[in-house]
Amino acid sequence: ITNCTNEGSVTHTGSKSSMIGGIIAYQQGQSLVIENCVNTGTVSTAIGTAGGILGRFGGDNDYNPEGIRTVTIKNCLNTGAVTGTTYVGGILGHARSAKVVIESCTNKGEIKAVYDNAEKKSGGKNDAGGIFGSTGSDNSTSTAAATKWYPCDLFIRKCINEGNVTCENGRAAGILSYSWCGGRNGGYPHSEVTDCVNKGTITAGSFASQILAYTNDTKAMEGGAPQPTQIKNCVGLGKLQRSATAAREEAKYYPVIFGLSSSKYATNYDVLLTIVENDGLGWYAYSEGTEANRVPLANAPADKLFIKSAAEAEAAAKALGQIGYVAPQSTNPSQPTGDTAVWVLVIAGVSLLGMGIALKARKA
Repeated sequence: ITNCTNEGSVTHTGSKSSMIGGIIAYQQGQSLVIENCVNTGTVSTAIGTAGGILGRFGGDNDYNPEGIRTVTIKNCLNTGAVTGTTYVGGILGHARSAKVVIESCTNKGEIKAVYDNAEKKSGGKNDAGGIFGSTGSDNSTSTAAATKWYPCDLFIRKCINEGNVTCENGRAAGILSYSWCGGRNGGYPHSEVTDCVNKGTITAGSFASQILAYTNDTKAMEGGAPQPTQIKNCVGLGKLQRSATAAREEAKYYPVIFGLSSSKYATNYDVLLTIVENDGLGWYAYSEGTEANRVPLANAPADKLFIKSAAEAEAAAKALGQIGYVAPQSTNPSQPTGDTAVWVLVIAGVSLLGMGIALKARKA
């Protein structure tokens, strides 16, 4: 899907869960590439998953024995507000049992995961991400491959979020809200966020982060070595705050660099991050299940986390070079660019001059 633009509102108002997106709502079964696409319309569902570009990729039982399916989203832009109740992202809402690559994308729209009655039933663990809401894998017993997990890898590179991100009762992050994958038979998961910038205010009911709110993908499967979650050369220019409408008590709000489940592998995280002073950060890492992996901000490794002034943080962001969406040159013959446009104008001018001479001759 290349060089497409949506300017209209995409809205779902039904009572059943839905998947909606500015360009594509849902893709399952085959790999997918989306490139040079733009959404400026509002994307909103009363219940379900929403993405500014793509709502959801991959199915719950979408196991492929011939190799993992891949979704690649490259050089895309969302400026529309995106609202849902489960997984919500400025570029991609949710991916399942798939390798995900998101590169050189920008979100400028407001991203919001609201807390409704449906979410109250499930504990309200919804996710909102400026670029990507949530990734996961499935090991459902309803397939022939019931004994296997569905491995997935995730790479987010050179993306920028400029919109405010809110998850009323769950997790929220400037880039990626939740990364959860599982793999067997060599399919160990890996998540990597590189050269990304967040400028938005992040409001959450539980875990809040400028880059990655929550992950549990470092678990070793079948005795294999755990793969590190990597946050490399990223910059946080926004701030973190607790949702005023959170149903959880205030003690269960965690402003973090990254959150953990019950993982025992906190030392296996590779972080290189610059954040602006007073962004509201309280923890370097917080684990819900393992007390030893709860690391206060004061104990953050000095060579991994750099807390700077606003000007210094801005300089660090600029040092990353060109990141985010870049408008492509037109490929429409009716809208030429560069030298072609100059020659078209010259030819058009000569043609008009010739028509003028001809008309003058006829009048004479």
